[in-house]
Amino acid sequence: PGELADKSIWAPDVVLNPLGLSNFAVYALDGGAPRAVPASALPVISREPDGAETYLTLAAPKNPAATDVVYYVQYSGDLASWSSAAADVVVISDTSTEIKARAAVPVSAATRQFLRLKMLHGMLTP
Repeated sequence: PGELADKSIWAPDVVLNPLGLSNFAVYALDGGAPRAVPASALPVISREPDGAETYLTLAAPKNPAATDVVYYVQYSGDLASWSSAAADVVVISDTSTEIKARAAVPVSAATRQFLRLKMLHGMLTP
């Protein structure tokens, strides 16, 4: 009981697992115990074909019980500015258990591409 009340252990930004995920990230992605997060709770980056082109793609699990979390996939070409606008990110699917999106520009058309998952508590916008 004392440990459950200890905010130095259970605060949203505290990391209790070897994967380096904060308590909030564990809640949003997996919903399981913060100290025993499976690797399957991590987002996956891949290159996937779509027609004649190949696109950088991000797929991430979502905790279906985390209805108070908003998930965004963001794109950058330089790691300095990030966007989740439709001109930069194409959402392939967004269900209660997974979000999957790809860069709007094919891999062949960009020298550098980066995707990241942004998760916010509540109805905030990125």
